[in-house]
Amino acid sequence: MEEETEVASFKLLPNEIISMILQNLPCRDIISFGSTCKRYHELVNTNQYIWKEKFREILPSKISEVVEKYGDGNWFDEMKRFYVVKQAVYKELMSMSPKFYWRTSEVTLEDIRNFFFLAVSHNVNYHYVVYVLQDIAHRGNKCAEQNIYENFRTLDEHRFIQQSTTNERPFTLTDVYYAKIVVRYLTQTFLTLKWTQCHAKQELTSEVVLNFFVQWTDPISMHPDEKVKACIDILVEKVERLFPNDAYTASKGCYNIRDKLAQGLLSEKLVLEGVRDVLYRQHHLTVMAGSSLHGLDIVKVFYNRCGNLIVAAVIFQAVARGCGVHVELIAFPNHLFLEWRSPMQRTLTYKIDLESGELIPQGRCPFAPSTYRQEYKYSPDEFLQYIVTAFLMTMGAIKNWYTQNAIFLLDFLSNNINDDNPYRDFLPSLHAMMDFESEPDLSKPLELEYIHDELLNILDTLSNINKPPTHFDREIEVKHYHSSVTFAVGMLAYHKKYDYLCVVRGWDLNCTTDWRRHVEAKDLEFGIRQPFYSVIAVDQSERYVAQENLIHVDRPTRLYHLEDVIAKEFSHFDGYCYVPNAEKHSEYPEDEAIRQMYRSRAEQRAEELREALKLGSAG
Repeated sequence: MEEETEVASFKLLPNEIISMILQNLPCRDIISFGSTCKRYHELVNTNQYIWKEKFREILPSKISEVVEKYGDGNWFDEMKRFYVVKQAVYKELMSMSPKFYWRTSEVTLEDIRNFFFLAVSHNVNYHYVVYVLQDIAHRGNKCAEQNIYENFRTLDEHRFIQQSTTNERPFTLTDVYYAKIVVRYLTQTFLTLKWTQCHAKQELTSEVVLNFFVQWTDPISMHPDEKVKACIDILVEKVERLFPNDAYTASKGCYNIRDKLAQGLLSEKLVLEGVRDVLYRQHHLTVMAGSSLHGLDIVKVFYNRCGNLIVAAVIFQAVARGCGVHVELIAFPNHLFLEWRSPMQRTLTYKIDLESGELIPQGRCPFAPSTYRQEYKYSPDEFLQYIVTAFLMTMGAIKNWYTQNAIFLLDFLSNNINDDNPYRDFLPSLHAMMDFESEPDLSKPLELEYIHDELLNILDTLSNINKPPTHFDREIEVKHYHSSVTFAVGMLAYHKKYDYLCVVRGWDLNCTTDWRRHVEAKDLEFGIRQPFYSVIAVDQSERYVAQENLIHVDRPTRLYHLEDVIAKEFSHFDGYCYVPNAEKHSEYPEDEAIRQMYRSRAEQRAEELREALKLGSAG
């Protein structure tokens, strides 16, 4: 008689084994598993180790450390809090386009109070909201890239995909556009508080100020000050290795450069030469012209080894300070230099060549203070003003998200009381609220990951400090298809007379601008009785062009530098054109037929080319 084999059941597994299995499942599947029976429900709700690991898997390690430090150990509740915040942010963000698309003015600080209300409802929620918005911006760019890849494979692969896909909400260009606006106001409001607190505590070193500018200008990819400090510490450690300890220095109790300087075993000039060797000869730091954002980011410059004069000066000064040598950074309009005075000869001044790190003996700059006193030297306010001015001069006429943020920073630092300045009342209000003597709790460390109650109340006050401005909405005008219209909204076209590429944002059956009376018949072959198009050119200028001057682009490409301007109107680039979002589509509901006609022609040409390549390879 054959022996019966007992089949093992999943229910017979111990909770420890089940927990190990659950760790490899998505959060949604873990919750679904917990709803199958009472035993699994208790396991899912009480096993904090599972949720701690999932929390660390989903969120950055810095947040996990803060939650572990300030939390009560209930990781399941903390995970639920994060997902509640995430869903609330998604819902509010996807409602912004229908509310603000028709407005003639930009979204203001007062328009995002719902986000602020959510952010200040708990000590960690502020960072949760910012993190979710940053994630939307990063993932939105990846989704846009994926759409292009799925729709139009390169001809080198001899393939052409004819299907069309739509970006997933909330990761469309429009969603990312509003996410960047919200994260701008949230992070910049937080940074105004940080600036005021650090200013009062005299903690605004040059590297903190420079990183503050980068955080303000690019809040999507901001680096914490700790990361900047870690880069500086690595360079300081390399300088330390140039001056190793020996028996004599050990007998004097000197184990680092600071101790050796104090005991007179090293000269400051020799240490500065060591800093030069580490930065320019070991690390191979290269100085470039201009003040682009990447060239001002200390962390990126540390890894890429290429940066602007400003970041070179900051890194040199910070490393020298870390070694115990004081180097003065002097910045005022059109002037930036590093200066060092020998402690042995106070009248001898050296300027540090920022392209090589060499010490150049010279007299003081005639515009610099004649007396050598602390209050006349480095000023964080003047240095920040210098950075902003240099950045805007480098960007020139370019208008994008970064330049707009830099202009907002100038507004915050200035006394501009115009209604367009969202931070016009912030500095006076912060100085009034930040009374460190009567409120010592305001001196608590300011971290985005966990904001203490007193500082959270200040952020809440700042979000409500401005009076709601008056806004106006433009009238909705629906334009139906007409046989004379050749180009649809979202298509790329080329101006055959002035040689520039552009994106079509709208059209009129006839010229409707005020200058139509000045258009002479000789200027246009078909006069003003032809379709005219509102376009944005590759130089970001807005133009109004007659149809006869535009020609079709056979192989259109995504225009990244224009997307900050047009993202309010278009959801994504599908490989052929920019697809209008729901609000833009409601204005031009029948333009898809025009886009599809040109798209089909492009597909047919690609198919013919594919067949020709196939025949050529066979022959």
